Amino acid sequence: YPENGIAVYSRKVCAGGRLRLKIASFGLHAVVYWDDKKIGESYLAWSPLVVDFESANGEHELKIEVDNCMEKHPLFRSFYDFYNFYNGIENM
Repeated sequence: YPENGIAVYSRKVCAGGRLRLKIASFGLHAVVYWDDKKIGESYLAWSPLVVDFESANGEHELKIEVDNCMEKHPLFRSFYDFYNFYNGIENM
């Protein structure tokens, strides 16, 4: 707070097969990438996001972009002053 913009969280993951990523909540918009391929996206701020996908075994990069800019969000307006205080992920 009070920064607005995109935060990028990334990490290397050793996994493969049928996978499920669960995010408890995020604010306000999230896009999920697996090895730079977009595998999920949501505009449902502060709601769970579950992404099911398949991957080959090995080391991969998981990247999650979280954006709290209300100007780009279809549900929020600038006079909703409390919505964009946080830009992050809960219980990744």
